Amino acid sequence: IGTGKIGRVFAQIMRGFGCSLLGYDAYPNSEFEAIDSARYVSLPELLSTSDIISLHCPLLPETHHLINENTIAQMKPGVMLINTSRGGLIDTD
Repeated sequence: IGTGKIGRVFAQIMRGFGCSLLGYDAYPNSEFEAIDSARYVSLPELLSTSDIISLHCPLLPETHHLINENTIAQMKPGVMLINTSRGGLIDTD
């Protein structure tokens, strides 16, 4: 989630491990889609199908508590959530 410079570098690293890449970003970037097998999907699709979800977003009013009780309920059992961004993206309560 978040396909700016850091998100794209992370995607390239994960592609090196053979991962399929799904992206979600309010501002899609053609450089992300240029990575082999990378494609943009809706947030609900990303949440429900991903084994690993990594956050690469700025903390803005629109992204505050992006991950919350509702979005966690949409995730697959056993999903790994990695937050390399700001703590406020996740509602830890």
